[in-house]
Amino acid sequence: MNSPKTFRLRGLALSVLLAGLLSGCAGSDGGERKSESPAPSAEADGRTASASASEPAAPPVPARSVDATELALGDCFSNPPADEEQAQLTEVDVFPCDQPHEQEVYALTTLPAGEFPGEDAVDTEAQEFCSAEFEGYVGQAFGSSELEAAYIVPSLESWQYADDREIVCTVLGPMGEPSSESFRDADR
Repeated sequence: MNSPKTFRLRGLALSVLLAGLLSGCAGSDGGERKSESPAPSAEADGRTASASASEPAAPPVPARSVDATELALGDCFSNPPADEEQAQLTEVDVFPCDQPHEQEVYALTTLPAGEFPGEDAVDTEAQEFCSAEFEGYVGQAFGSSELEAAYIVPSLESWQYADDREIVCTVLGPMGEPSSESFRDADR
């Protein structure tokens, strides 16, 4: 049985809160940060290096269902619905980023082991970490970007029963609109 993680859309949508976090936050030393990785290969995000404009488009690649604790940097997905502020989630449908999707993973970090620190502490760490990592992936600071962001954090249940300590930062199109391209280096 998968233990649900908690998805919070409200996390980075509060620009006033973020402005304070960005000006006073140099990051925390509490966890391992994994925001850098090589750009996805053309094959990994659904494009082929040999495709040309004259070749017919390849059929869409079916989504693959992934446990929410196994999301990786650059994964594009459309669950949960972008209009939900908070949801429990166990699985998401991951698509190549050149197919319609609503969210893309742009950073991950692991919280330190120990007792569950509480929702407020986990949310604070997620907001600080995700706001600090946004520009490095998207190419523009969160406060000046038209894109939105959210995060997925451990629930008390996933912390206790699945040893889940990971914060997953996601970027969304303006107003949660679907995109058919990666947000990596979008500079918008």
